[in-house]
Amino acid sequence: FRTFTLGSLVAILLTAQLTEAQIVDVSNKYIVKIKEGADSNKVDQFLKTKLDQYNRGRSGNNGLKNELKSKFSLESFNAYAGTLSQGLVSELKAHGDVEYVEAEQVFTISGVQTNPPSWGLPRISQRARDTSAPYNYPDSAGEGVDVYIIDTGINVKHTDLGGRATLPVSFITGEATDDLNGHGTHVSGTVGGNTYGVAKKAKLIGVKVLSGSGSGTTSGVISGVNWVAEQAKKSGRKSVANMSLGGGNSEALKQAVNAAVQAGVTFIVAAGNESQDACNVSPANAAQAFA
Repeated sequence: FRTFTLGSLVAILLTAQLTEAQIVDVSNKYIVKIKEGADSNKVDQFLKTKLDQYNRGRSGNNGLKNELKSKFSLESFNAYAGTLSQGLVSELKAHGDVEYVEAEQVFTISGVQTNPPSWGLPRISQRARDTSAPYNYPDSAGEGVDVYIIDTGINVKHTDLGGRATLPVSFITGEATDDLNGHGTHVSGTVGGNTYGVAKKAKLIGVKVLSGSGSGTTSGVISGVNWVAEQAKKSGRKSVANMSLGGGNSEALKQAVNAAVQAGVTFIVAAGNESQDACNVSPANAAQAFA
């Protein structure tokens, strides 16, 4: 399984057009959070033994194959993601080194009003409510900064992105890295487009964690966050990442975001798109994030 390590990560709140999301199958998929300070080698061995044990008796699991897909290490957040039978889930919940076992859920793109008025840009460069004022910004805005768009991908050929966009990775199985939805491209334009972008010289890097239907899983989103962190650590450049997405309450995603902040990362996440208290929505309810 893949292993990820948190280096440096910053996120920006942006929103974009919401499309109808198809249902993503998350049945029998779980996040297993290991207690802080637990012996990882001990836990690894326990999991290996139990996976072998349960898979030898798969007839009792309705033919389900237990397997781990990913292992996460984000400062104080250490966890596994995989497909697990109910019997194994029960044993893991009772294990002394396991903090919790959380069922995976579906996360979707965040939506906004289409064709909004363009007063947003001048409003972020002045205190006055004069929407006819110009957008004042330094010519160097975004220069030397990598902005990771953790979303549905980016149309890197879009002329408004000025050739500054790349799309190197996807965590969506069986789908190309292209933006098949449009949400990630919309977000990229808001971040660094030549016309309406805030940081017009930023390098835009697509990290695909949501499918063409606009949906993805808990582990897929966390995998994208980890990949960004690893790349930012390798590059040593100023790194920013946007996550304009949301779902139900996820202790795993919430803790992953808080761990990123503990590592010195500023995290700004989408909030308010579900028409409910954002404290019930992840990643908006991460205590150390700005939402």
